[in-house]
Amino acid sequence: MHDDHEVLRNLMRGFFLGHAVTMRQIGLTGKSSYGHISFSLPGTTIMAEPPVDTDRIDEAVLALMYLTLHHGEQPGVSWRAWKSFEWSSLDRLHDRGLILDPVGKAKSVALTDEGHVQCEEAFRRLFTKPD
Repeated sequence: MHDDHEVLRNLMRGFFLGHAVTMRQIGLTGKSSYGHISFSLPGTTIMAEPPVDTDRIDEAVLALMYLTLHHGEQPGVSWRAWKSFEWSSLDRLHDRGLILDPVGKAKSVALTDEGHVQCEEAFRRLFTKPD
């Protein structure tokens, strides 16, 4: 059985080291399904989160990619951004034609021309102050 401090310590250790941490590794039990995550610490129960608006999450991911934009070094790739975001969001952006396939060893993902335009628009819409 894990105490709350051990769970938090394991979660933060994985976060700061840049590792994906599973719920089991940090002492949580529970299940996840599309748009919902529920979990509990041993001996406690936490209510499930409400359904998530994946379109808004994808817009925020696209906007945050703007902060890490850099020129692509491959022929035909003008812009790349770090891909340290949740995989299902990257898959949805790929399905919408805004980024090239995110699967691979590269730490960045190539944006399409439309993806670059929407990336900048989302950043300005979500994170800049009005004039």
